[in-house]
Amino acid sequence: MKINFKILFLVAISLYLQACKQNNDAEYYEAPKPWYNSFTKWIKTPTNREAANYYDTLNQYMVKQIATNQIDTAAFTLFKAIETAVRNYTFDTILVNNSTTFLHQYEKKIAPINKIRLQYEIAESYNLRGDYKFSITLLKPCITTGHNYFAKYFNAYSYLSIANAYDGLHKSDSIIKYANKALDEFELINLHGGKGAVYNLLGGMYQSMGNAIECENYKRKSLAMAKLQGFEGGIFVSAINLASFLHNQADTLKYFEAVDSLRLLYYQKNPPQPTFKLATMCHLGIKALMQHQYPITKQYIDSAKAIVSTDENGLSDFNLFIILLTDYTTATNSPMLSNKKLQAYLSEAIADNDYTATGNLSEYFYDEAIKQQDYKSAVHYAKLNKSAVDSSHQLNYRTKVFEIDKKYQVEKKEKQLLIKDNDLKTSKFQIAFLLILLMSGLLAATSYFFYRKRNQAKQAVQLQQQFTNQLFEKTEEERKRIATDLHDSVSHDLLDLKSENKMEFAQLNLKIDAIIEDVRSISRNLHPVLFESLGLKISLENMIERMQAQHNIIIAHDLNYNKELNTNDELQVYRIVQEALTNIVKYAQAPAAKVTIEKQHYGLQIVIKDSGKGFNVKEALASTKAFGLHNILQRSKTLGGNATITSTQQGTTITVVIRQSN
Repeated sequence: MKINFKILFLVAISLYLQACKQNNDAEYYEAPKPWYNSFTKWIKTPTNREAANYYDTLNQYMVKQIATNQIDTAAFTLFKAIETAVRNYTFDTILVNNSTTFLHQYEKKIAPINKIRLQYEIAESYNLRGDYKFSITLLKPCITTGHNYFAKYFNAYSYLSIANAYDGLHKSDSIIKYANKALDEFELINLHGGKGAVYNLLGGMYQSMGNAIECENYKRKSLAMAKLQGFEGGIFVSAINLASFLHNQADTLKYFEAVDSLRLLYYQKNPPQPTFKLATMCHLGIKALMQHQYPITKQYIDSAKAIVSTDENGLSDFNLFIILLTDYTTATNSPMLSNKKLQAYLSEAIADNDYTATGNLSEYFYDEAIKQQDYKSAVHYAKLNKSAVDSSHQLNYRTKVFEIDKKYQVEKKEKQLLIKDNDLKTSKFQIAFLLILLMSGLLAATSYFFYRKRNQAKQAVQLQQQFTNQLFEKTEEERKRIATDLHDSVSHDLLDLKSENKMEFAQLNLKIDAIIEDVRSISRNLHPVLFESLGLKISLENMIERMQAQHNIIIAHDLNYNKELNTNDELQVYRIVQEALTNIVKYAQAPAAKVTIEKQHYGLQIVIKDSGKGFNVKEALASTKAFGLHNILQRSKTLGGNATITSTQQGTTITVVIRQSN
């Protein structure tokens, strides 16, 4: 059960092709009109595919056309048959195999236009099935060097299908390359439907990059292009994608507007495609659920279930259906599908690497396990959900896509400049003069640039230092306030409650004791209790004692400290040690650690050392998950000192030096 928007995207391309052909037949059809006959219309009717005599009727027609040497008519008939199958989300093995055999057998007798048409639709079938590499192999020969409308038309759609195939292969550089090639071709022939398909793909790109603004921009451009084309299928694809994106962004107002537009479109057009119907019912149901209109929500769920029951594997919006079901069950405690059925969906999603469905279903079962106090299962589903979310984000992939996109745009501008330069006819004197002028300007600009750069760097350092100091001061003020509130109000209230129920609720007493201790622990973490009174040394000793009691680790300490710092600076040192010890407990797997503070001739030195497994410091600092290490480095700078981190397989050492004037 491979469930994602790729099927919907492929169908959108096919539908765009059909719409554009209807508008431009006269421009690119090179073969005679008799290809369009009553049998072609019969082939294009989706319901005829369900007829028992479909293949027999098609074969009889093909034999007749070949016998009378109407090879191009036969090729065009196969092209329409496969196109109809793709538009109905079907990989027709019989049609694909027969068409491939026909193409090889009559290759020299088929007009180039029909050869490209047929091969393109065969490639689209393999794209639909997920055989992306073979699809690309078939699509590349469909790209020609011709300059007529037909050549540009099929070049554009071939580029777009190749980009979509590379999306399935996660080849980011190739996705950007071919998507932009497709857009260039569509712009040359001013084909709005094609541009809409490219915008839809680019919107998905920016969504995977985490750029919500650009993603929404491209999805709205895609919808606008589909409306400009007057193409019903493309309008539905774009409207559904926009609504799904806004739902994921939790932008309620915009989402409701998008769903209202989708509802109006649905009841105006009544589309025959099941996936459009399912998506519309799901979005209407989600909106009703968000408005707490549970009876109406159930009606939409029943309508969606009727659609799903016909074909679970061919529906691209099945994930949306799962979201609606699980959210409704959570809100009303009235399951619409049994957990056994949902478990079967989860198993299939895991097997197919469908991270979206896996994430949605594992989150649902996690909530169910918590309700039933089945914590072992809850941990399992939490890990499964985290794995699915991590896999779907692919941070490195998104970053690479962004860099490649910028690179492509730069190369595109360079090509445009080169074309303009080739059109300029200047004399040798003019060229020499321009070069001298350019070099002079470049020299002056370079000098001015480095002068500005030095000043800006100096100002940036000062601003950064000032900002960092203010940030830490405000953070500590807020932590102190929260700590005081928790300790003085919540804890006292719970003590009062305990006194009132002491004789009658012994078991409740124990729970209240635990809550009080938790609140005090939170208070200590937010701001060490009586830090100003106890000072740095005693506060650190208390923290080390708590950590040893809570975790399986021995922490030695040698704190030779005699109030060399003011209270604010002491608090920064406390946070540095706290962050370092927390990292040791969480990641180092160390049996022992040691904290040392000693006075040196150059200032105060703090050393936190462990005997854990170590890590690659350079890689860790370059990653996006090293906030704790950066926090240590930044706090050290705030104290007017510096921190160094060294790590081997024998352990890690963090050394902080706070320089002080004698």
